[in-house]
Amino acid sequence: MTTRGKFIIGLLLVGLLYFGINKLVSSGAVFKKADTQSVLLNSIELPTATGGSRANIVVPLAPMPGTAPADKGTPLTWEVMAWNSQMAGMLANGGARSTMGSAAAANGLDMQIVRQDDVSKMQADLVKNALDLQNNPATPGLIVSIMGDGLPGFSAVQTELKKAGTQLQIIPYSVGKSFGEDKLMGPKEWLDNPKTALGKTIACYLRDGDQNIALKWCADNGLKVNPDETTYDPEAVNFMAASDFLVAAEKYILGKPEARTKVVNGKNTGVKVDVVADAVATWTPGDVNIAKQRGGLVNIVSTKDYSNQMP
Repeated sequence: MTTRGKFIIGLLLVGLLYFGINKLVSSGAVFKKADTQSVLLNSIELPTATGGSRANIVVPLAPMPGTAPADKGTPLTWEVMAWNSQMAGMLANGGARSTMGSAAAANGLDMQIVRQDDVSKMQADLVKNALDLQNNPATPGLIVSIMGDGLPGFSAVQTELKKAGTQLQIIPYSVGKSFGEDKLMGPKEWLDNPKTALGKTIACYLRDGDQNIALKWCADNGLKVNPDETTYDPEAVNFMAASDFLVAAEKYILGKPEARTKVVNGKNTGVKVDVVADAVATWTPGDVNIAKQRGGLVNIVSTKDYSNQMP
């Protein structure tokens, strides 16, 4: 296994993981699928940011990258969601593929950026790339970007790498963080009285950063949370599973109901109810789609408020 192979498969661009993640996990904010009874979360504290202030930083002007492909350097692929925190890395690449005059080309890289919103597909692609590298060290490497506080769930890929017979490891590294883009959107009355969210349902990609925004807001406001997305608790905040952040917005826009079993104090009542998405945890352009196609929601809380949650 080459040093290059270790580096390329190992570089998981999520970094600053000590900010918030341990708190979210230890407090129970990242639920396990086995959890069924609604719970009142402990307070989730995110550390205050240190450093990073732009107040006294002088940024030298740098030439813009060109538009012609560099067509040289170590080839690799970078799988990304449409997330603004990655813009610096994209600028450094000069475009979808490394261009002449770009920082990537200057450092000997020929990188292809590929849109990938499916985290499970990223995991599968990492495992496949590890096996391909093992069989052929000349295989182009792969790096992926996920939400920093999504690492606890994503780390299952390390077990799959081991099962596949490779010794490659994932290594976290940071290229930026969300600062207001990711958000919980809900009815305006939630801002005035968070208790009105009880008995309502939030659509989002589960067990990842967007749900964590909603979970921290619930913890901050003393709201019980139903960790079982297949049931409905009228005395808790409920969740509706979405395959990605845009589908979460779509579930609210379409308003299609899901049949759920009503539970009270963790007990199945046998009563069937139809549940719709009353709110959404998403990011751009999910929020834009909501505003243009249906409306009715406002920003409740975002990563600008929880600025160290989502590197």
